[in-house]
Parts: sequence; C-alpha cells; structure tokens
Amino acid sequence: MSGFGGRDTAATFGPNGGEPSAEWHRHSAEVLNGIEPPPKLWAHLSDPRQDPEYEVAPASWRPYLAGTLGAVESFVRRFVVFPSPHEAVAVALWVAHTHVADTAEVSPYLQVTSPEKRSGKTRLLDALELVVHRPWRAVNPSEAVIYRKVEADRPTLLLDEVDAIFGTRSSDRSEGIRALLNAGNRRGTTVPRMVGDGRKMRVHDFPTFCPKVLAGIGRLPDTVADRSITIGLERRSRREPVERFRYRVAKVAADALRDALLDALGTVSETLAEARPEIPDALSDRAADSWEPLLAIAEAAGGDWTARARAAAIALSGERVDDLDDASLSLLLLADCRAAFIRRGLDRLPTVGLIEDLLADEEKPWHEVGRQGKPISPHYLSRQLRPYRVKPKGLRIGQVVQKGYDRSDFEPAWDRYLPPLPEPTNGYTVTQALETHAETVADEPTRDGVTVDDSVAGTDGRHNGADGIGALVAITDLPVEMDYPRSAWGGATEP
Repeated sequence: MSGFGGRDTAATFGPNGGEPSAEWHRHSAEVLNGIEPPPKLWAHLSDPRQDPEYEVAPASWRPYLAGTLGAVESFVRRFVVFPSPHEAVAVALWVAHTHVADTAEVSPYLQVTSPEKRSGKTRLLDALELVVHRPWRAVNPSEAVIYRKVEADRPTLLLDEVDAIFGTRSSDRSEGIRALLNAGNRRGTTVPRMVGDGRKMRVHDFPTFCPKVLAGIGRLPDTVADRSITIGLERRSRREPVERFRYRVAKVAADALRDALLDALGTVSETLAEARPEIPDALSDRAADSWEPLLAIAEAAGGDWTARARAAAIALSGERVDDLDDASLSLLLLADCRAAFIRRGLDRLPTVGLIEDLLADEEKPWHEVGRQGKPISPHYLSRQLRPYRVKPKGLRIGQVVQKGYDRSDFEPAWDRYLPPLPEPTNGYTVTQALETHAETVADEPTRDGVTVDDSVAGTDGRHNGADGIGALVAITDLPVEMDYPRSAWGGATEP
C-alpha cells in the first residue's frame, strides 16, 4: 500500500529504514495510507489555467494535504511533549508555511521558549531541521553573517540560544540583530548597511524576510515577541515518555514528509497567495498578520484543520485579560478599574471606593506605587488616567456629593486599549466571564457558589471551549452590592 507521494509506506517507514514507534505506524496506516495524490490534470499544459478542471483539481488534494499536515504533527510529537494540542497544530502549520513563504506577506516567527533548560527546545529544533524548507541552524551568529546568509539563500533560520543574544546586558550587537528581527517578518522590508572598503563604501539594502525560529530560555524583547507565535515548552515528567531522537531514523520519515508537503502545497500555492482566511476577532492586528498565512494553509487543507487552527490561534495569540500581567502600570490600572466597575455592577464609583477596590487584591502593585512606597492616592489615580481622557468629576448619588468616576468616561479607553472580555454565552454575564476567564476548576467543581457547566468543560478538566479561549462557568447566587456604604463617600450632604 502506498502513501507519501506514491512511495511504498512499508519500505519507507518499516524495519529496513530503522523501526519507528508503533504510534507512527498506527498514524501512517490510519491517516496516510490510501490517500493518493490526485493526478496533475494540467501537467501537459504550458499554462495550467487553460485546463477547464484547473479550479476543481486543487480541492481534490485536500485530503492529501490534511493527511500530510497530520503526519507532520505526529512526527514532531514523537520527540517533543507539548503543553497542549494547540502548540503541535501551530508547529505543523508553520512547517508547511516555510515551504510556501513566498506566497505570504508576513512570516511569523516561531518563538520556542521555556523557563528552564532541558525542556525540549533543542529537540524540537532537531525535528524542525529535517522538515522545514532550506534549514539554516545557527547559534550566536553575527549580524553581518545573518544579513548575507538571508540575502543569498532565503533560508529557514533556526536560531538557538537567543537568550545569549538578548541577555540582561544590551549591546550594539544585540541591538543590530533586534533591528533585523523587527524588520524581517514582512516581505519587502530591508535594513540599510554600509558595505565595501574605503572610497568604495556604499549603502546596501539587505532583505531580511525569511521564516525564523527563535529558541531560548525566557522572554524575547517585546518588539520581537509581538511578531512571534509562542511555543512554550516545559520539562516533561517521567510519565510523559517520548521517542529517543536518532537522526538517521528520523531523517527517513522526514524526507518523505517533506516531499509530500511539496507535492500537496505545490497545487495550492497560487490559491494561498490570494487567500483571505477568516481571522478570529480575539486576535490583535499584529497577531492576525502572523496567523493569516497559517490559517490560509489550514483552510486549504479543509476538514477539521480550519477549526483546529483557529482554536490554536486564539489559545496561543488571542488577547486575554491575563495578558495584562506584563503590561504597563497605566494599562493594568485601566483593567483593574474595569474589573471594579463590573464587580460592583455600578455606573459611577467614588474615588475613595474605587481605591478601596484597587487595594483589595494584595498581589497588585497599588499598595506601593506612591511616593516612598505608599499606597495609591487619589492624585496618582487621576494622573495615571488623564492620558486616557478619564477625569474625576463631582458625582451625586442620593444626597451625597463626592469626587468620583463615571463608567461612560472609561468605556472608550477600555475599548481601545484593553483586550475584550469573553462574550457572554449560554446566559452567562460579562461579570461571570471576567471572574472565571481562563480558570481551571477541575479539582473544585463547586465552590463559593460556582458550578461547572459539564456541557462546555473539557474532559481534561480545563476550560477548552470551542473558541479555544476557555469555557465559562455558571455562577449562581453571586452577591452584588448595589452601593457603597455612606462612609465610603465621606462628602458633605446637601440639605
């Protein structure tokens, strides 16, 4: 029975080629065997568009492309343990993207990171090196070497140990590579440099566009991370065995996979260049640019790849409330003010009451942001919110008058600067969504009036909803104070 590009699967993957795992045999039998590449109906024509079946033929390749993407996913999972299926989906689509990067306007970086060493980063690079287009694996290359290599070969750059480049001590060298990476994800962007000697020196515009993997411990600079799809790896436990990577054995399977990708993607490359895949609303503009070529490949493959790719995009790159942990203090303050208004269910809050809410969470920085480490003050609050055109005003509730804030003044800033809250579904309120967003409750299915909706909770106990962000849980009997006590206002009472 034949599989990849008409090759005999048993001969390619069997004992004569070095015995792969039983998992790979099972996957090959179920996914790839029997999926033959359709005939290239237009092979005899100088212009394929002259063939009346040109528009129909690429669709017949969908099962073959989908099966090959599944095989790539299975290949990398032989050697690497991913935290969730989303990372494996993103990696498989990105591998395919490297072979058709010339059809895309943007090539997202694959940021492979972990908190500690021995977490699978190098092993993932080992696997990627065998299946990506024209791999160039480098450790600590100079800025000049990268410029000239990218210009000459347009490789897929596999850059390891980037933490050594972007360490705690910034240097001119790291700034030069950062400039290259800031420009290198978009087609046509160049970086000017002086070349030549003496009087022959001249300005040369170096192209920087090519697919890139950036692997290292810790975080990348924000400007580079913003152009990346993050694959966060963790050190695997003893209960998570993987196959030992043997280059000779792995290369046999990888060669067939790479040939299969070239066969399948070659039929849809023109379609990919014109593709306009549907982008999830949860992605920012920068994330949407990064995911568009990957989503286009998923749509070309069809089947469940479209849904899986969208779920991966939202899970790995979607804007979430908890993304604000590393935001500026001003954005964090804006988000915490939104949480206070939602939690109280009010349209107006006094300054004193808003500060009480901000100080309620001991882990937030508001206890020591003032001068000499003092708690947040009304003046600090007003000064930080002023750039967002939010100002305190005199508010009257009943007979009480006090300086405070109106929710309507915040809403334009919330809409412009903060990630959207999960949309309310199945009768859940925005308040409930805020309090349960991305929360794992597998160990405590009920607590403090919170119950898990079994219809949307994932089987692994995590909130893996269809949108990939996380299912919401129902909250019953949630107490909501309709007003602050009069002592919170502390203002004069009108007669």
